[in-house]
Amino acid sequence: MRRTYGLLLCFLFAIDRLTKTIVLLVYPDNVLLNRKTLFFIQNAEFSFLLFLIFVLLLIGWFMHEVSRTARMTFVASGATFMVAGAASNFFDTHIYGGVIDWIALPGLTVFNLADVWILVGCVFVVISCCSRKRYTEDSTKISNN
Repeated sequence: MRRTYGLLLCFLFAIDRLTKTIVLLVYPDNVLLNRKTLFFIQNAEFSFLLFLIFVLLLIGWFMHEVSRTARMTFVASGATFMVAGAASNFFDTHIYGGVIDWIALPGLTVFNLADVWILVGCVFVVISCCSRKRYTEDSTKISNN
């Protein structure tokens, strides 16, 4: 099971890197290098260190939870998406000095696939938490009858 998450993480990371590389080579004028600070902290090196520690703790916690129960697969999938997106954006910031954003929604925002991975991962985790709560409430009702 853990191997599947590792492969998914590598695949998502590779897809984001590939699309960014293609866009940089083919459409360099359509790329926005987002140099905003992480978590609105001006000291970028310190904020990256905090972010890296947070991600490593999050990965450890999720892997621990996945090994405890099979019902955590949706959470583990979500964590995999979030880590892949965060890792790719972190890579951009380290190599290019900012995140490469290339998908533009005119008048709204500019983003990349890594941002989509992070959003999808968050949705997976929220859905998992909501469904687990409902499952617990349903099983409590049944056992009380």
